[in-house]
Amino acid sequence: MKVADRMRAEFDRAFASPAVPPVRDGARLLGIRVGGDPFALPLADVLGLHVDRKIVPVPSSVPTLLGIASFRGALAPVHDLRLILGYPARTPTRWLVLVAGATPIGLAFDAFEGQLAAPSATQEPPPPAASPTASATARASALTRGLVQAGDVIRPLIDVAAVLSAVGGRPAGPPRNKER
Repeated sequence: MKVADRMRAEFDRAFASPAVPPVRDGARLLGIRVGGDPFALPLADVLGLHVDRKIVPVPSSVPTLLGIASFRGALAPVHDLRLILGYPARTPTRWLVLVAGATPIGLAFDAFEGQLAAPSATQEPPPPAASPTASATARASALTRGLVQAGDVIRPLIDVAAVLSAVGGRPAGPPRNKER
């Protein structure tokens, strides 16, 4: 299949998908996959979603740092969300999300599943798993803030502030007033 034909088919499929209706008192989320598991990111923390962005490796002692990437002329560090959540490293990912912090940070993940609407997040931690990814599940639960159900899939909701703290970034906060 030619590239143009593939792009045309993807474009047409986007219109065949039902629109995500606005949700009152609910959460607007991005559905993603990390290490094969479903997760959700709060849309309020997302500055941009990117695919096939060039990441330039930089020397670092931080194991999660993949490198830096340019976003509208500004450089931002890009971290591997799989490693942050405790999953093993694999081949490079195609997807990046730029999240709001004191300095924006890119998070690389495996797959983008779409924009989701969920009525609300529950506050129970994800159930423990008895699988080879049990350590990843334990690490991931420390970086999530409950579960959300969108459709028939229950997803841990990633706590962006906790992820930023884990990589040494700071969550975005209100501007500080300087005293004179």
